[in-house]
Formats: sequence, structure tokens, C-alpha cells
Amino acid sequence: MSAAVVSSSGVVRKLDKPAQSVEVFTSSDAADLEKLARIVQDLRKRVTSLESAHRPRWVEFEDVTVSTGAAAVRLVHGFGKRVRWEVVGWQTSGANLWNLKEDTGTTGTDANALVLLSYVAGTATIRITETG
Repeated sequence: MSAAVVSSSGVVRKLDKPAQSVEVFTSSDAADLEKLARIVQDLRKRVTSLESAHRPRWVEFEDVTVSTGAAAVRLVHGFGKRVRWEVVGWQTSGANLWNLKEDTGTTGTDANALVLLSYVAGTATIRITETG
């Protein structure tokens, strides 16, 4: 999966690093134990690096109907920690933009659920991502 940052001036900066090639080991190299050891050691380092990389979990709630007048929408994610959220899709009958606010009150958001207050009616897709 590719990742990038787009600045306010429109400059795109790619976040992914190019893949490094792995040294090739063929049957004709069978007697070269040093080469085989180098390749195995390199692969071990790469696997360790991949296994220890932080990959935050996320969940998308599709077709969430939201209303007006600070109507509450509760989305249970079950991450057990603080989350980030974003609207990744929006549909409305008018030309209105979405207007959602996180409810941090006593009956609002907790470690396993996000409560949003809605001020514009429409249908949203909301992505919730766990924090580090």
C-alpha cells in the first residue's frame, strides 16, 4: 500500500521507501555457505523489522446516517484506547459539507466507542484508526 503527504502547495511527498533487492542464491551457489548465511541473515533482519513495525488497526463504518441538532451517533470500535477518526465519504441531498464533532462529555466517547455529534443531515463513511 502506498502512502504520501500532499502539502498545501500541492507538492506530493511519497512516504514509502523503495524495496531493496535480495541477493540471489542459485543451485550453482550450493557450496557457497558464506553467501547463503549472508542471505539468511539479511532475510532475518527484514522479517524482524516487518514484524516490529507499527501498523495501526482501523475500521470503516459505511452508510452511517447522521442528523441535525447535535444528534449523537455511537460507533463501537473495540480498540480499548483513544482513536483518531475522519470522514472518508459523504452524501447529502443538498450542497452541505459534513459537520461532526466528537462528544467528549460524560456519556460520550470512551476507550471502545466513538460518539459523534452531528449538525448536518447526510450519510457518512467514517474511518476510525487506533492511536499508537
